[in-house]
Amino acid sequence: SDPQQQPSSLSSSSSIQSPALATSTSSASPSAPHTSASFHIPTASSTSTTTTATSNKNECVSNLSPLATTVPPSLSRRILHKQGVGFIDSQVSTITSIAADRFLATVLSQAMACRNRRIKGEDILKEERKKTKEYRKRKRLEFKERNLAKEKERVIRRDANMALVAADAALKEQQGLMGAAAG
Repeated sequence: SDPQQQPSSLSSSSSIQSPALATSTSSASPSAPHTSASFHIPTASSTSTTTTATSNKNECVSNLSPLATTVPPSLSRRILHKQGVGFIDSQVSTITSIAADRFLATVLSQAMACRNRRIKGEDILKEERKKTKEYRKRKRLEFKERNLAKEKERVIRRDANMALVAADAALKEQQGLMGAAAG
């Protein structure tokens, strides 16, 4: 890992990047702190010993390339480059794109869950309003029926009282006629 070899490996890996990134990477000075010249990330091809973990990593990374991601790897590369993240392995942008896809999927899933809860809450609220409206309507009907029953009872009592008054008046009249006839 000679520090002077790293800038050349950086410019060779810049052929993988988009043309706009390749020109900015190749024109970057090796002494700049934000270039990848100050970082050395060993890849499986740069290590002399191969372990099963490394071979598993290589298999996983090689399987990443055919994936179609929502966030294109070129966009991830551009954002990483603008933020000063230098990397030698071209799969970093693919992994970053997959992580961004995962993040977007999580955010969208949670947003849909919140929307569903809100809609469910609105439906529950609408159902409660409907029940309240039906309850009030039923209570108004019961109130009207009670008032009608009270009115009928009052009319029946009034008619009964009138009949008693008429019967009393008739009885007094009859007693008055009988007293006058007897006297």
